[in-house]
Amino acid sequence: MLDAYRAEVPRGLLAIWITKEAGWNRFAVSRDPVLIECGMSQAPLATCRKLDADPFDLETGLWLAGREAVADARHWSHATDDCGKPECWIEWVTPPGRALWWLTQMPYSIGDGAIDHVLRCAITRAAVQGRDPHSFGLLAAVRDWIYVADLESAHHKRHWGRQSGAVIRERCEKHMRWLDEADKVSPLDGMPGSEPPMDRPARLIRFPRELLAEAAVCASPKASRGQRRAVYDSVLSYVARRRKHDPAPAASLLHRAIVTLRPAAYRRRMGDTVA
Repeated sequence: MLDAYRAEVPRGLLAIWITKEAGWNRFAVSRDPVLIECGMSQAPLATCRKLDADPFDLETGLWLAGREAVADARHWSHATDDCGKPECWIEWVTPPGRALWWLTQMPYSIGDGAIDHVLRCAITRAAVQGRDPHSFGLLAAVRDWIYVADLESAHHKRHWGRQSGAVIRERCEKHMRWLDEADKVSPLDGMPGSEPPMDRPARLIRFPRELLAEAAVCASPKASRGQRRAVYDSVLSYVARRRKHDPAPAASLLHRAIVTLRPAAYRRRMGDTVA
């Protein structure tokens, strides 16, 4: 199923993202009562409603995850800003590799404004030092900058929103570690899969009618905190009912043993299918 929807996104990377974000639990709901990210894709409830796709269905959730990952990878790999400016990072993510896959996750982790600022500062610092993008690399440039800059200064902090500088640094590093874990499952060179359907495939499950009103509230910028909290509680109740009547199959004893022990040789040989 991952191969059907991941296109150029490495299988191991998508598997690790789903593992870290949702634990492969198709009934997962984020703790954020604003976006209310759902299922294995952790797509916002309002987005699932707009796409008319059930995020709590197994295959639909994988389609949502693949669709989003492919769209983000293509966005970052086809940036066309004026390359005379430090804002242009197209040469830092060409050819597709670890830098591109790291970049596709960062807007979700720290926000668009924050990642734009991190990139601008890191690339500017590397350029001043005379670093060559293809030999130094974007991840090295980011790591070099986040440890010398005062991320709590007013100049930088205004880009972080409610986050602290320590959180920005930790999340930048966290997603670099995720790349290391994904690399143990499959190469991060973008093994091509089939073209993912950008429109909802006919065989996928439609968005739950019981959550139409809740999704409308999530999509409204005028919704109050109390309204969003009520919607969040309603979604949790729906998931609890559905889990009871449509439980996910229990993992086999062999699978649980592999997840617990994770022998390196077996993971390298069979990681793609086990994940």
